[in-house]
Formats: sequence, structure tokens, C-alpha cells
Amino acid sequence: MYPARADERSAVEILDEVRRRHDRFVGEEIPAFLAAKVPELDESRRAHVAFALKGMALEYTNDVFRIVKLSMHGDGEDDWEDTA
Repeated sequence: MYPARADERSAVEILDEVRRRHDRFVGEEIPAFLAAKVPELDESRRAHVAFALKGMALEYTNDVFRIVKLSMHGDGEDDWEDTA
């Protein structure tokens, strides 16, 4: 295997792990955190706060993807879309 291919494979594995962690964070950890730390918020307000936090997490995840892509290929145009 050529070194560039090994680097690319490593980058793909890193991106896959970042995506899995993002999905768990926005799908499980944010809702659990809000339920535990601010149980007094009604469901509508909790959903609003969760939405804002998920947006922040998506920006962070996209930055990670962009940095990896720039280091590998020199472009970072294809941001990942969150489905959570």
C-alpha cells in the first residue's frame, strides 16, 4: 500500500469516528444532559436549546471535517450534513 493511500484510509477512519461521535453526542448526550441539568424547562424550550446546541456541534464537526480534508486534498467544500 502506498503511503498516500494509507494516510487517506486513516483519514477516512478518523472521519467515520468523528461522525459516530457526533451522532451520539447530538442524539443521546445533549438530550440526556438537558434532562438532567435543566429539568425545569418545558419540552418546547428544551427542544429549542437542544437545537441550538446541535447546531454548535455540527459547526464543530464540520470544522474537523474541513481541517482533515484540507490536510489531505486542499479543499473543504463538502460539509457533512447532520441528520439528527
